[in-house]
Amino acid sequence: MEDVLGFELFKKVGRGSQPTMNAEAILPQAERLLVMAEDFTTRPKPTDALRGSLRLGAPDCFGTICLPDLLGELRTRFPDLRPAITIDRAPALCKALNTRELDVAFITEPKTGAHIRLEPLGGSHHSWVSGPGLQLPNRVISPQDLADTEIFVYPAPSNQMRMVLDWFAAASVRATAIRTCNSLSVILPLVLAGAGVSLLPNGFLRNDRRSRNLRYLETKPVIPYSQYVAAYQADKAGATMRAVIEMAWTIMCNRRFVERAPREPLTEPGKRPTRRSSTKPAIPRYVGTAFDVHLLTEHAES
Repeated sequence: MEDVLGFELFKKVGRGSQPTMNAEAILPQAERLLVMAEDFTTRPKPTDALRGSLRLGAPDCFGTICLPDLLGELRTRFPDLRPAITIDRAPALCKALNTRELDVAFITEPKTGAHIRLEPLGGSHHSWVSGPGLQLPNRVISPQDLADTEIFVYPAPSNQMRMVLDWFAAASVRATAIRTCNSLSVILPLVLAGAGVSLLPNGFLRNDRRSRNLRYLETKPVIPYSQYVAAYQADKAGATMRAVIEMAWTIMCNRRFVERAPREPLTEPGKRPTRRSSTKPAIPRYVGTAFDVHLLTEHAES
């Protein structure tokens, strides 16, 4: 220290020592430096609160149903946070995660690199739906029954398009009238108007009052169960990311956006979810022209 300052700090006095005049002159500055150092060590660490920008991605249905609540929670609990939102199909969101253009995304069927962690949040079934006026057989619907019916679906690459094509392929049937549309808010009124059918997520249908007028088709083969995950950059792991994911998970459960949610979303951090299927319908389905009255009643009372 004396070499850096260029003068002695202490001088010998008998068997002891005492500060030199130069040392006493810089004492006030030294005391201020110690106070500043203590302030730096006691201030919250960057991982203790959400600050700066959070690049968040989600598909259309999550953005419509859950994102307003999530942004409201983030604004209340973390006012310094500046969310940057990307709404796109799951494959595009996975690509953005892999190239580190997103910090976190809420998606199904993730295809991500080793630097992305996945936390299971629950899942959802999809339902084939039509408008009440569309003439379809009054029985369980098969791929053969819909082969020539207009089907509204997200453009490829998308999980919805893959699920539709896989459903027909399982019966060795080719759909001849697939119509692409990149907005659920447009697909739903098209179906209601009787223009065709669509395969839509139940979590979306539960939260749209217009779904009361849809006909829910009982179909075979069964549509596989989809698992929702929070996919995020491994180097962003910590208290901040956990807070975002847990807020999203709570909102998804409260909105009934997911049907089967783990009790704790982060009980096994980093574990990749396994894909499951189920033959049990998540919401009441009716054959013929009956509507989903139970779904309407639940929505009206909630």
